[in-house]
Amino acid sequence: MAVFMFGRMEFAASSKAVAPINEIQYDLALETDQQDVDGQKPSTYIKNVGLATLSFSVVYAKSLGVDPRTEWGWWATMLNDKKPYPLILGGRPLGADMWLVVGVTASEYEYFGDELVKVVVTVMMDEYVRAGKKEVPAAVKSSGGGSGAKKEATGKALPPAQTNAQIADKAKNLLTSKK
Repeated sequence: MAVFMFGRMEFAASSKAVAPINEIQYDLALETDQQDVDGQKPSTYIKNVGLATLSFSVVYAKSLGVDPRTEWGWWATMLNDKKPYPLILGGRPLGADMWLVVGVTASEYEYFGDELVKVVVTVMMDEYVRAGKKEVPAAVKSSGGGSGAKKEATGKALPPAQTNAQIADKAKNLLTSKK
């Protein structure tokens, strides 16, 4: 039975390969705001429960039956893929939501000649509830007046984007008109 599962990664008790998980840290906190009250201590406004974070370290060593470079590369691939997965601990999901790898750190390298024989990989994850949207600052949003032109903070319309070819043509025309 797998002790820990995330995506394609599975940590199971085995006599052939061992990858000890160390320093597990799970953090969960309330999101709050302090509101000033004249002549009194501030009030606390409770917004919501924040997203949980999880971090842990894994020792990968050839002497324990695993290839450190491959395992380290797997975590880096998970980060670069930007995909959340369920996190299974002890046969049960950790929470109702999925988890996203947000950081991978490698340390305590050991080499034998040119071969990496040991590395400690620290993985940081954030709870993933749903995809967010990129926020666009109000100063560059369309005015809604129909033209769709972007505006500066002063409200003046910005010139339409020009291609390199258009800019080169304008420069060429300026140079030839001055002759």
